[in-house]
Amino acid sequence: MAETSEHFSPEQERVINERVNSALSRYRMQASVGFVILFLGLGVSGYIERDHNADQRNQIAAQAHASDQRIVQSGDAVAVGGCNRDYETIDALRDQLEVQLLRIDSLVADGTYTQRQGEVAKDSSNDFLKKYTLPDCREAAKVLTFKPGEPINIPTPRYPDDAQQKASEEKEAKKFGRPVNGP
Repeated sequence: MAETSEHFSPEQERVINERVNSALSRYRMQASVGFVILFLGLGVSGYIERDHNADQRNQIAAQAHASDQRIVQSGDAVAVGGCNRDYETIDALRDQLEVQLLRIDSLVADGTYTQRQGEVAKDSSNDFLKKYTLPDCREAAKVLTFKPGEPINIPTPRYPDDAQQKASEEKEAKKFGRPVNGP
């Protein structure tokens, strides 16, 4: 300011100081307003982000629930499908054992086996028939696996005396001229 007084009059110096102070006041005011706007923007941004995160959490929870449902359905499909495969295998074994009972009767009838040999062979076949009973695959419908995604077609569970089993037994009876079911 010492230089100012050499070139300017006291009145000019006062006017310059007022204008500088006025400019500094405006600058401070604008800076304060800018900081207030910045803090408001940060607050609004935080609120929006929190709200958005809540929406995402709700969406994730809904997807997780849907995935859980898909897991249950896929587990049912896998368990029932596996049980049905076991059912088919056991049924095929039982069919062979039942046919063997007919063969034993014919071997006794033609004298290849004695009556006692026939009884022992039939007892053995009947023991196997008792050991390999058909499973009830309806019980397998509550097992879980992991396979969410597309809709899953859950197979119809097999069980003794279901429609498919009855049709198979009728077919066997026609083939052999009489029912061939064991115990």
